[in-house]
Amino acid sequence: MKRTSTAYLATYETNSPVIKDLRKFVSKCNRMLKEDGRPERYYVKLHGRGRRFGNRKWKQELPLAFAEKVDVYVYERYSWNKPNSPIESDL
Repeated sequence: MKRTSTAYLATYETNSPVIKDLRKFVSKCNRMLKEDGRPERYYVKLHGRGRRFGNRKWKQELPLAFAEKVDVYVYERYSWNKPNSPIESDL
């Protein structure tokens, strides 16, 4: 399957220790960026994958409580006061 997101990392089981380690790593990176005075911050987002059991409410996003696997994404958090943010560049 072709992925269109550059933030996608991998698919893991819901209770994988890799996810916990990745969250700790991103937290440490954010701490180092803050200490260096850089405005970038990142966060980990999980998207649930698995059977919907006929529930139409879960057509777009499966709750993590019902997920068999999760797709892991790392996104950059945008701030309104960050210089050169995509939002400011359009103004």
